[in-house]
Amino acid sequence: MCSNRLQLNALKTKFIWCARTRRHHHITDCDVEVGHDSVHPVQSVRDLGVYVDGGMTMRGHINRVLSLSYGALRQITSDQIR
Repeated sequence: MCSNRLQLNALKTKFIWCARTRRHHHITDCDVEVGHDSVHPVQSVRDLGVYVDGGMTMRGHINRVLSLSYGALRQITSDQIR
């Protein structure tokens, strides 16, 4: 990062540990030090609009898309009733 003159924004940076479900108990929840900043692990992250979790299941992304779809359908049906 330093050689490319990039600076880490620790408030916006997140990371996930990717492992199989049966291996999750081996993973620690400690922060990772990057330079002078520490980055906190999270259960799922959003990258380019896609939500991915540590098990690589995309369960969070599917739930988010379903929720938004049902909301849009409710708006369409309520507009037709009026």
